[in-house]
Amino acid sequence: MIFVRVEKLIPRRPEVVWGFLTDVALLPTWVEGLVEAEVAGATERGVGMSIDVTRRVKGKRSDATTDVTAWVDAKLLAVETRVKDLLLLDRAVLEGRAEGTVLSVESEIFYGSRFIELFARPRGLLGASLEDPPIQGVYERSLDAFAKLVVAQSAAPYR
Repeated sequence: MIFVRVEKLIPRRPEVVWGFLTDVALLPTWVEGLVEAEVAGATERGVGMSIDVTRRVKGKRSDATTDVTAWVDAKLLAVETRVKDLLLLDRAVLEGRAEGTVLSVESEIFYGSRFIELFARPRGLLGASLEDPPIQGVYERSLDAFAKLVVAQSAAPYR
């Protein structure tokens, strides 16, 4: 298992950040490697909603379905994605502050094969090395792109 945690302060109200975070059509504009995303079926927004996603990594296309497992307006979004031998549990928490919204994203990534997991871990048998695993960078770049999108496309800064 790999655990990733990324935080970003976005100078906008939590409701504004939430609107961008839950806009499925915008996902490919800020999630690194994601090329398509659309709501599957005619489900309502919230827990139980499914999203069909397509990723392209190193020229390879991978389709998956992401299921919303927790939804608290302007506060919490949790999703579960299964891809072959991989399970991703992602959680986004929004916290309003005087200077804006802190968006914290946590991910637990489980591998179906212990052999794959061994090579996916950071170097060092008993813990993390000085280097972050490459997946940490993916989350950091995605969250940076998200923050830039929110700031660029929303009208007024948080005050």
